[in-house]
Amino acid sequence: MTAVIKRIFRFFYSVYRRYFLMLVAVAVAVAAVAVAAAATTITIFAVAIAATAITTITTIDGIII
Repeated sequence: MTAVIKRIFRFFYSVYRRYFLMLVAVAVAVAAVAVAAAATTITIFAVAIAATAITTITTIDGIII
């Protein structure tokens, strides 16, 4: 299996040698953007959950008092 992957890798490298580093850079950039987007989404959800929790606690606190 690894031999097949290496062969494909070599083929692409030989064909796209001058574009290879650029392709790698683009792939890394896309991955970084995807990770950043995921982190942002998680942060937004966390803030929304925290806000809901604070509102709920405040409401319950208001009812108890």
